Amino acid sequence: MTFKQLVIFAAAAKSLNLTKTAQALGISQPSISKHLRLLETYYKIKLFTRDSAGIQLTEAGRIFLRHVTAILTRLEKLNRRFPAVRSGGRPGSLTVGGSYGPSAILLPSVLAVFKKRYPQTQVSLRTYSRTFIERLVLDSEVDIAVISKRSRSPYLVSEPYRLDKLLAFVSPAHALAKKGVVSLAEIKRTPLIVAGGKRGPSAVDEVLKQLATRGYRLNISMRFESPDAVKTAVKAKMGIGVLYEDNVRRDIRRGDFKAIRFPELAKFAIESYIIYRKGRPLSANAQAFLRLLREWQREQ
Repeated sequence: MTFKQLVIFAAAAKSLNLTKTAQALGISQPSISKHLRLLETYYKIKLFTRDSAGIQLTEAGRIFLRHVTAILTRLEKLNRRFPAVRSGGRPGSLTVGGSYGPSAILLPSVLAVFKKRYPQTQVSLRTYSRTFIERLVLDSEVDIAVISKRSRSPYLVSEPYRLDKLLAFVSPAHALAKKGVVSLAEIKRTPLIVAGGKRGPSAVDEVLKQLATRGYRLNISMRFESPDAVKTAVKAKMGIGVLYEDNVRRDIRRGDFKAIRFPELAKFAIESYIIYRKGRPLSANAQAFLRLLREWQREQ
């Protein structure tokens, strides 16, 4: 049993409609149903019956509601008495989410700075597909996140954040390493190695798809789950790697790879967005992290 489940139950008992409950809380309807089932399983009681009009409280559900209402009322009084509890005052925790691109090139560095500023705060980073991260934010399992595409959810704030460029690179021993600019014909003949796999299409895939619609059908020969795996394959001269510029900039400076110019690729950039729940105050830790994200971008 969790506090969140009690809030969901109280909202469902008020509306007697799961769709309206989901809309009011900004949570998916399957998630609402799941939490209600977990609550029923925990207490071994039936809280609702279902009919064509929606849902109805059982006798046990009505008794349960009286107790839950009393609990939530007392907690609301506690929140008014101690504002730091409501705002997530430090020390505490911060859960940040990121789709695969931002989690690889941005968030670990920003979180490291945040941890130095607030060493007593417990910090965690959750990395999944963009759509799953959105769901976690909606379900209040993630406080704030950075994703690689604007969210369409009306329940989320989607703040434009930064543009990330893609970079093509090869091993210094590769035949193309000495060329300043690589032609489209050469790119078509050479295998490309990109990040992406079972997790679904990545932001890089979307850019390559746009290139394909313009007639640039590229030879994507290998996909790997992580940027490091892409780099390993490129070191072995298995093809041209394509990653976010930030992923490979340091390696190029060390001489591990050579950047190659592919003019058509340089025309594209991927915009990332900061997302958080609309209408729900951010905790003190989430507010501090949001300020740090904005500060980080200004200094880049």
